[in-house]
Amino acid sequence: SRPFLLERIGSRKPPIQLSSQMSEGHVRRVGSFRRVFLGFSGGEYSFQPLPNAASDVRVVRHRFEDMLGFKSFSRPSLRNRSDFDELVAEVKYVVDEGTEILQVYFAGHGFSTPDGQVRLLFGSAKSFDDGGNGNEVPWITVTELVSVLQKLPAKADAVVVLIVDACRSTISCDVGRKEGSMNASGHRQTTGPALLQRGRVIIWACAHGDRTDDARESESNSPLVVSLLRRLNGQDLTISQLYKYLYDDVLSYTLAQRSGLSAQEVCWTTSARQMD
Repeated sequence: SRPFLLERIGSRKPPIQLSSQMSEGHVRRVGSFRRVFLGFSGGEYSFQPLPNAASDVRVVRHRFEDMLGFKSFSRPSLRNRSDFDELVAEVKYVVDEGTEILQVYFAGHGFSTPDGQVRLLFGSAKSFDDGGNGNEVPWITVTELVSVLQKLPAKADAVVVLIVDACRSTISCDVGRKEGSMNASGHRQTTGPALLQRGRVIIWACAHGDRTDDARESESNSPLVVSLLRRLNGQDLTISQLYKYLYDDVLSYTLAQRSGLSAQEVCWTTSARQMD
C-alpha cells in the first residue's frame, strides 16, 4: 500500500450531473457535484480587525469554482454558530453519494486553548475569550468543524480537505465545552476514529503555537492565499505536491517580513487512511 494522496485537484473536471430526486418532506435536488467548496470567515471583526480575511475567502472560492470546477459556497462574514449552521444546510442540498471531495477554507482569527483545541472565531466575537450564548456562540473548534464535514451525506470514501488560514498561538481562556483534545502538536483532529472511510487532510497556515502574518503592503491577501492563487493554476497537483508548494512559498514570503525571526511554516496533518 502507499500513503493516501488526494486525487489530482489542479485540473478542471465538470461536475457529474445526476437526475433530480424528490421525496416527501425534502427539497428537490439540483444534481450531484463531485467537488464541493465551502469557504467562510468572521469578516473584519470589531475587537481586532482583519481587513483581508473576507477578501481571502472570495478569491479562494473563485479559484476553486472558476478554474477547478468546484460547486462553491461561501460566507465572507459569518456572525455566529447559527449563521454557520445555515451555511451547512445550504451545502447539504448539493452533497450526496456522488460527491468525492469536500474542500473547506477558513480565514480569520484563530487560537489554541490550553486544552489543545483550535478555535476559529466568527464575526460577532468581542474578544478571544468571548463565550457567547447558545447558538450565538461566536466560534467553532476545528474538531467540531471536522465532525460536521464528516457527517455530510457525501460518498462513503469522500475526501475532506480543510485549509485553516488562522493563528494557532495559545491563549488562556474559559475553554467552555470540550469536544476532545489534540496532542501537543495540535493534530488530534485527524487521529480519531474515521466516519465511514473518508480521508481527512488539514493544512494549517502556521505551526502549533505560532501566528500567521497579515497581507504585505504590496498584496491584498494573506501569504497562504497568495501561494494558493499562484499554484492552483490548472496544472495537475496531488495534495502532497500542493502542500510542498505552500510550505516553500509561505516560508519565503514571511522570512523577510519577520526580520530574521523564524518564518511562518505551513503544516499539514492527515488521517491514517491508505489506498492500494
